[in-house]
Formats: sequence, C-alpha cells, structure tokens
Amino acid sequence: MELTLFSSDSNGQYKKDIYNVIAAPYNSEYRFRYTTQYIEPSLYSQLKENALANSKALIIFRRNSDKPGVSPFMVPIRWATIKKTYLINEICIIDFVVNDYPEFNQAFKEASVSETENQKFSKAFFDEEGRCNKYVLSYIPNIVSRAKCDYERQEALWISIIQALKNYSAFSNTSFYRTLLPTKSKNKFAKSLIIKESQYKEIEIWHYCSEESKSKISELEIQCDTNYINPVFGNKDRIECRYDRINYGFQAIKGKNNLKSQIVFRIINIDEKHTPDYSSETKICIPVTLRKKWSKRIIRTLLSVVGSAAVLAFSALISIDTINFPNWVFVIALLIGTIAPAISWFISSEE
Repeated sequence: MELTLFSSDSNGQYKKDIYNVIAAPYNSEYRFRYTTQYIEPSLYSQLKENALANSKALIIFRRNSDKPGVSPFMVPIRWATIKKTYLINEICIIDFVVNDYPEFNQAFKEASVSETENQKFSKAFFDEEGRCNKYVLSYIPNIVSRAKCDYERQEALWISIIQALKNYSAFSNTSFYRTLLPTKSKNKFAKSLIIKESQYKEIEIWHYCSEESKSKISELEIQCDTNYINPVFGNKDRIECRYDRINYGFQAIKGKNNLKSQIVFRIINIDEKHTPDYSSETKICIPVTLRKKWSKRIIRTLLSVVGSAAVLAFSALISIDTINFPNWVFVIALLIGTIAPAISWFISSEE
C-alpha cells in the first residue's frame, strides 16, 4: 500500500515540519502525529498493528483551509518510506525515513506557477469526497511522476518545490535548505554519516531563498556531543546570499565501536530589523555512527609481537652453545626486541 501524509500550517510546529523535512538528508528519520479523526478509517487497524512498515509515502504540504473562505493550496515536498506506526489513545504516530524529492507531473507543474492556478487545482482535488478533512490517505494522488528521479536532478526538483511553495504568502521570501552527506559515489545519496576515529567528514548544506532579498540573512548554530565529535571546519556561520552552499567538517574524537551520536544544525532567519524569525526555524538532525579505526591498533600489536619474538630468539640463541652466529645477529635481535615495543607506544591507540 502507498500513503499520502499531509502537513499543514495550522500551528507553528507543523509549519516548521515543512522546513525540516525539505532540509533533511536522505535516509534521515522524522515523525508526524495525527489524531485519528484525520485518518481514513480503513487505515486504523493497519496503522495500529504497524502493518504498513516499508510502504511508500508522499508528503504534501496543504494550507490550513478548514476556515470558511480560505482557499486550498498544496505542494508535494518529499517521498518517504514508512518505518513504524502505532496508536496511543486517539493519536497516531508515524515514523518515516526521508527519501528523494518528487517531480511534479505535467498537470501540477502547470498549476504550480501561481497561487491562483494552484488554488484552482487544489480545490478540484479536495472537493472530491473524503479529501477535505483527511490528512492520511490510503493512496498517492496523481500529481507527481512515478519514475524514480536520478541523483543529478534532485537539486532542480528541490528548487522547483521551493518555487511552488513561495506562491503561498507564508513561504514567500523564506530560506529553505538541503543537506548532503559525504558519499563515495557521486550518483548516490549516503544512507548515514559514519565517522572513524581521527577521520573528519564534511556535511554540505545548500541554501536557497524563495525570493531575492538584500536584507535577509540566516544564522546557523551547531549542536553535538563534543566528548565524541569535534567541529573542526566550517567556512560560514551566517548565510547572506540567496543561493549558497556551506560546508562543515566534523572529527570523531573517541568512542566505542558503532557508538550512536547526533549532529544538529539549527538555522534561524534574521529579518531586516535584525530580529530572529523563530517561526521559520529549520532544524536538521543528522544521526552519526562513530567507529574505531583499527589500523594503528593492529600495527601496535604487530610491533609488540615482533619485539617479543626477537627477545625470545635472542634468549634462545645465546643459550645454545653449538650454534655459531656472528655477534651482530645477537645485537640486532636484542635491538629489535628492545625498540619494537617502545615504538608501538608512540602510536596512539585512538586515531
């Protein structure tokens, strides 16, 4: 089964959900909550029993148009994969994994060029029975392309979503973000951020403002557990242009193998009066796996073994009178046995 998950701007947190989901790196986890009155009744038991795990979902922003005289407006923003669902009293919690950006089909592409066209299209969609007051549907509407979009096209799709959202006043002149984690392949998204001891990895954040603005800037705050992760590189903590890319580097200090941690980017827009706009705050949570790097430990072990073997050989040779080795053989064995363990202690066990 496939699902549609709507998120509106009926309160501040729901609006922030839109910023966060758009900015989240591929394969990161996020959570939506719905009261059961907004879910198709046919889905109750399946959501309660977690029967829809691994189902594909489309996340769509929709204007909170429950009030009389408010026209509907919607924009699909992200594909997702359902991870887990459960019900607590009258609240359904849906955990999902964020996937790639959707591509609009031709009909919605034409409707996304202005607020008026979007309202006409959205009104026709929501006027159909059962859609007006439901935020979790048991199908995906025919407003996006079904073909999987390639890696190279994702940047253009990200911008097309922002351009469609900006036609709604709540998202006009607003900053949006996109997060890329390092990967060995240029054509694939990294599924997680894995950092080995002493190694540092860069996280790339892309910024795009929905309108040209000379006065709007954004400030970025980094939060992480500095006992295990150290921010070692960052070329900007303020974003001052419409379209930009920012790189931040992080180094693993120490940690048990496969230790789980997290890096959080908190980005706040600053208006022309130098006032923080917390209503459009974007929070990007990146799960991190810290791993030990075994190469130096292996070298230390080998040096210790070689040193011990050399000492044993030296002891054995000098105890056997019938073997006539040159004196330099004994000297070399003794030196190796003495120096090899000492060298091993100059090599840090934590890289």
